[in-house]
Amino acid sequence: MSRPPARGDVWARLRGATDARIGLGRAGAALPTAAMLDLQFAHARARDAVHAPLPVAAIQAALVGFETLVVDSQADGRLDYLARPDLGRRLAVADAALLTNGDFDLAIVLADGLSAEAVAVNAPPLAQALAARLGGWRIAPIVVARQGRVALGDEIGERLARGWW
Repeated sequence: MSRPPARGDVWARLRGATDARIGLGRAGAALPTAAMLDLQFAHARARDAVHAPLPVAAIQAALVGFETLVVDSQADGRLDYLARPDLGRRLAVADAALLTNGDFDLAIVLADGLSAEAVAVNAPPLAQALAARLGGWRIAPIVVARQGRVALGDEIGERLARGWW
């Protein structure tokens, strides 16, 4: 009795099409050692990313040609930020005066969110690319927000806008 020809590892082809962890196999009731170690390594990297501080000075240095403002949310440190999402959505009272109304077409808010490293690596080139493509647009000072969540941008935008809506 002959076997049909092998079609190759179907899971390997599917894994090549996604970042999802699929078709990892089994070792008894658990994952194989290599897959388990890879998962634990990825989890450790994610934990490190969440707890890493925002490199504000490096971001400001990379934003050549842009005026920047540094503000804080109401979260008092990283642990407070992670435990109290509501505080990361509100601007620190002391920093509200830094944001004044202006005649701007675009406001950019860079907040550390859950990966300060991702912001530090990707935000400056993105801001440069936006400015290059938006020629005559009036860009507000770029706001670098420590311990900031996405909704913090709403309050910052309101303070920078001159009621154009």
